[in-house]
Amino acid sequence: MAVHRLSGLDMLRGIAAIVVAFNHAADLAGLPSFVSRSYLAVDFFFLLSGFVIAATFETRMSAMGVVRFLHARWFRLLPMIAMGVAISAAIYLGSGANPYLTAACAALALAFLPMSNGIFYMNNPMWSVHFELVANAAHTIFLRRISSAGLALVAIGCLTTIVFAHGWRDMDVGQGDRYLLGIPRVLMSYSLGILLWRVNAATARGPAWLAFILLPLAILIASQLGWADYIVVLLLNPIILLCGLGFDEDSSYRPIASFIGAWSFPLYALHWPVQDIALGSGQSWLAAFAWSIGVSLAVGLLLDRRVRAASLASSGLKLAFLRRRS
Repeated sequence: MAVHRLSGLDMLRGIAAIVVAFNHAADLAGLPSFVSRSYLAVDFFFLLSGFVIAATFETRMSAMGVVRFLHARWFRLLPMIAMGVAISAAIYLGSGANPYLTAACAALALAFLPMSNGIFYMNNPMWSVHFELVANAAHTIFLRRISSAGLALVAIGCLTTIVFAHGWRDMDVGQGDRYLLGIPRVLMSYSLGILLWRVNAATARGPAWLAFILLPLAILIASQLGWADYIVVLLLNPIILLCGLGFDEDSSYRPIASFIGAWSFPLYALHWPVQDIALGSGQSWLAAFAWSIGVSLAVGLLLDRRVRAASLASSGLKLAFLRRRS
């Protein structure tokens, strides 16, 4: 089944990236943020990834194979990640860090792998990209083979694992001593995304305006209540995704949606090191946030697609799904 680009989901991806960058600016400055649970936007990314990958590639995964698929995904994400790692490495070396340790951290980061303690020192938000690739691998190996009922059981099993190991207090797992819990965390939302595609196939659509209000509102409410993480992930995020599909009924908004979607990953990949530099130079956290917006916009517009295209050309890959994203 051919699937056109889903503009509403592009818009929501951009909004989620802005929420994450906003909170990280305050966090890096050591200040409290009223969107302290912005990490729930990452669970929306996982849900969105499962939905989009299932819609676009699931029927072709057996022909592509695990290695080829992950290789292509790595090349798709590498240019912006490499730029973020380069900025972070310069910060570390400028502060007098051990150059050999810095090189080791950078090499692992470029392979989308953490240090042995489960931390991405070069660029902290990379942990979620790492786990998204884990979910992509799981998709090609076994998630595509199981039934819709099986996907629901996977999500329930992942939920049970997190609650048993971590409790109900939050879903902020996937790094440090909670690194391994990142696997059930990503698979829970990712499996739900695949399930939504299989059951719905982008036909059931909610009111688009509700999605753009509900996404930041859900994170804000969870940040204030302190116990609503699972409600957001299991109930509100799927509702937001379905409402976002309603945006595509109005094609006049697709150019702006496509622009925001293309900008979202440069923002996510670069905001942490850019904010680190801005705060290190004595600027306020709001100025640091503004700098991350501006730099990622410039990079997204001027470099991301060109560098990614050059990387793909040099790798010899001619996968249709990457050409679609370019």
